[in-house]
Amino acid sequence: MLKHKLNSPLIISTVGNLHKSTVKIVAKSKTLDIDLSGVKNIDSAGVAFLLDLKSIAKNIGCALSFSNTPDIIERFCQLYKVSL
Repeated sequence: MLKHKLNSPLIISTVGNLHKSTVKIVAKSKTLDIDLSGVKNIDSAGVAFLLDLKSIAKNIGCALSFSNTPDIIERFCQLYKVSL
């Protein structure tokens, strides 16, 4: 299993660049765990980014998981009634 750690806020001003680089990692992986412990800030664009990664991974056959999810991400997911 490949592991990748995100160490950036997942906010509208950062997810564009993160999306490009992270999708490349997903595309090269059969199994990938993304460690979210370095994410200290998130907004709705960040939640959309994570959900999009799940969708892309599913479509290309990559088993994607998220680990060490901070409370702030859990709260946003609850607010939007989505799960990672």
